[in-house]
Amino acid sequence: MPSRALLPLLLLLAWAAPARAALEPAPAAQVVAQLVARIFEQTHYNHRPIDEALSRQWLHDYLDYYDYNHMFLERSDVDEFEARYGARLGELARDGNLAPAYEIFDRFLKRAAERKALVEKLTASTVTFTDDESLVVDRHELPWPADAREAAELWRLRVKFELLQERLGSAKPEEQAKTVRTRYERLLRSFTEFDANDVLQFYLSALARAYDPHSDYMAAP
Repeated sequence: MPSRALLPLLLLLAWAAPARAALEPAPAAQVVAQLVARIFEQTHYNHRPIDEALSRQWLHDYLDYYDYNHMFLERSDVDEFEARYGARLGELARDGNLAPAYEIFDRFLKRAAERKALVEKLTASTVTFTDDESLVVDRHELPWPADAREAAELWRLRVKFELLQERLGSAKPEEQAKTVRTRYERLLRSFTEFDANDVLQFYLSALARAYDPHSDYMAAP
């Protein structure tokens, strides 16, 4: 599983996984979620229940684990998850219901697959640098793209930015696009290796961060 220190870069540059069976939590994971939720509610120093406000913060932090720079998901995805789960994550965790964790992960992979096809197309085409364009590299504080068209434009600029970096780094013309693709392929491995426990760890770490930005959930070996 990737370290927390590398998550912003990994999640910005992540490549989509090939089609795979949807992950599902083991029965023991449901018990773990119940226990962790209870521990935070009863033993954290502020004794705060996982109420609606904290549930929404938990959801926000979990979405950021996968899409820190707001490049993969679309606004409709976020709105859907906020409407379905934003106020209920605490209630669901107390019931051992981990559906939100795995549904969000699956949606992330779906959107990433769509971005993968776009990156392949962009790196296979001729890119010019004569237009006056700009890109905000750190988009964490910016909104998610409104739709697929806006997402495509963001990725066009991102790929162009990376190609320009390769050019300025004196990479040979024939190697520039290949280098960008290879970089994404390597980063893909960190996501294709995710298992159900990795998803659970991200989910419960997001809960820990909702209570304290410096906290994490560490799964048993």
